[in-house]
Amino acid sequence: MRQSSSYAVASVVVIGLLFHAVYLVSVLDIYFRSPIVHGMPLVHIGQELLPNNNSNVDRISPPRPLFSSSPSSSSPDQNDEDNDDEDVGPARRLVLFVGDGLRADKLLELDDEGNTNAPFIRSIIHKKGSWGISHTRMPTETRPGHVAMIAGLYEDVSAVMTGWQANPVEFDSVFNRSRNTFGWGSPDVLLMFAHHSPNVHVECYSSEMENFATNASILDTWVFEHVESLMSRAHVDAVLREKVSGPRTIFFLHLLGIDTTGHAYRPTSREYLENIKVVDEGVERMYNLFEEYLFLIFIYFYVIYVIYIQ
Repeated sequence: MRQSSSYAVASVVVIGLLFHAVYLVSVLDIYFRSPIVHGMPLVHIGQELLPNNNSNVDRISPPRPLFSSSPSSSSPDQNDEDNDDEDVGPARRLVLFVGDGLRADKLLELDDEGNTNAPFIRSIIHKKGSWGISHTRMPTETRPGHVAMIAGLYEDVSAVMTGWQANPVEFDSVFNRSRNTFGWGSPDVLLMFAHHSPNVHVECYSSEMENFATNASILDTWVFEHVESLMSRAHVDAVLREKVSGPRTIFFLHLLGIDTTGHAYRPTSREYLENIKVVDEGVERMYNLFEEYLFLIFIYFYVIYVIYIQ
């Protein structure tokens, strides 16, 4: 009787272990699948899938590119300048501001006297631009969020094994599809997009500057000052001027100060609201800078404001 009871207990333990092993493997198999698909055809804005009568696979209509003529590979085609005016997308250049850690409620709210923390951005919202509020998904960290915005996918889940610090699987993005991308900001974000992309030119401050014990608005001020420095050099450097003013060019400003201040002082603090004002003033400076520079070389520009919701 005792032997039979021991056998029954052992059977239950073995079945329990097998069940939990299968359950764990199934969870990993379902949720830890890479979202990156290799070998897909390059698709541009304005393309349509046309039915193919000879096969079960739809064929793609002739592309209308995002910036200019379609590159034939993952690196930008440097010889398509003659086609830039023949087939132009919604914009010839893109200026992308990312306010990392910027809460929509703090950006849009008014104080007791009816004043706003970001008068310039609110004026763009009400008078010139289209806007919306996007809701993030887990993990709500800087790196996966930027991969989602710029590459259009959720980063490969195997990146969690590196603490979201490396690219276990290479992925495509709008940056490496551009002719030239100029970026300023945190090395945690900029360097992963510059990896193996010679057309992506980045300037990063040191990791030591990301200090929670100091005024983090200096990170955003650093970005604005270096953008102004680049534009000043472009006036006297013909090679740089050609890159900056050329079509299919992206300017990416990663503004980390608000996020750092929010972690250090909380989003309801005076320091957080003051950092929003710093960013708003800096964005206005950049707006005027690009408007003046691009007006002088007879082009137009397109600006996107990205609001991060914590």
